[in-house]
Amino acid sequence: MEISTTTIAEGYAIPMTVSLTVEPEMMRAFCELIDDKNPAHFDDEFARSKGFSAAIVHGAIGASLMVRLLSQWLGAWPDNDDEIDVAFVAPIFVGDTVTAQGRCVSVDDEGSNCELWCENQDGKTVLTGSVRIAPRQPDTSSSYRA
Repeated sequence: MEISTTTIAEGYAIPMTVSLTVEPEMMRAFCELIDDKNPAHFDDEFARSKGFSAAIVHGAIGASLMVRLLSQWLGAWPDNDDEIDVAFVAPIFVGDTVTAQGRCVSVDDEGSNCELWCENQDGKTVLTGSVRIAPRQPDTSSSYRA
């Protein structure tokens, strides 16, 4: 879906959601990829000693759903002047299904401001965020040359 940010208005709901069920293999691969040795992400007993009910999913996995949502909605995201802020408000656990969604809260000459959030399968908000989307021009380029 190609969209020009000039067509986004206050109250505009991002017209899609992105969901992911966190599987144990995904969590192991991610921790290996980033060399994460924090036992809160793979040791249930340690996580319980820190007040969680089980090992917690790495926050970047949840945050990546927000980026995926924006990329699927806007195409090439981020652009040079785009900004995103993310807050982790509740833990995500292996087996949770997390869904990212958002809506535009304001528009001005400098771009669009949208709020983003992720909920788990129980409707609990686990991440919140905001994104500033710089103005974009519709892509008029074509790879076809006569």
